[in-house]
Amino acid sequence: MKYNVKISQKIKEIVGLETSATDILIHEENLEKHMLKSRHRKMIKYIPDVATILDSPDFVGQNKNVKTESFEVIKVLADNVLVAVKLDKKNDYFFVASVYDITDSKLNHMKRNGRIKAFDKIEDK
Repeated sequence: MKYNVKISQKIKEIVGLETSATDILIHEENLEKHMLKSRHRKMIKYIPDVATILDSPDFVGQNKNVKTESFEVIKVLADNVLVAVKLDKKNDYFFVASVYDITDSKLNHMKRNGRIKAFDKIEDK
């Protein structure tokens, strides 16, 4: 299945995105293929939850090693689920590039070094 969700203005502000793009494409079949190739098989079970994770993450941040406009959201479920989102500049929309798990120690390190910030959905309303 392929569908779009809207990016929260609050997420754009937190990570400093300046693009006018507001749609995030979620292409479940392509995402699953990517995850199988990238050895993220264990996280495939979270693909149906990606829209919900994007709507109400626990943490939001950016990977400074990614050169394009992008952001990451993390939701703490049974696993720490990181959803990586990148901008398709040519077509002016975001897309979910990957979903993978991170360890508790990696999550804590990301919080300590400021790579991610807590996301409070209530403030977005």
